[in-house]
Amino acid sequence: MKKVIIGLSSIVIIMIAAYFLVPNIMMKSVKDKVIEHNPEIENIITINHISSWGEWFSEYVLVVEIDGQKFQIWSNDKGDITDKEALD
Repeated sequence: MKKVIIGLSSIVIIMIAAYFLVPNIMMKSVKDKVIEHNPEIENIITINHISSWGEWFSEYVLVVEIDGQKFQIWSNDKGDITDKEALD
């Protein structure tokens, strides 16, 4: 019985760790791809994941600097910019 409880506890801990770590790893990957595909971007200020778990595609919103001006951009998980809006 004790081994079963330890086994189930381990599975729960692994699932919780994956829930918190996987999105951060994905966002780092998207940041790298956005910079790689869009060399005009000088700096990524923020990045957020706007898709829900289980969706077929992932979408991200980033605040970036281009030529000293801030923009909000939307990107897919491949680093392709799907929309862009200037911020004041």
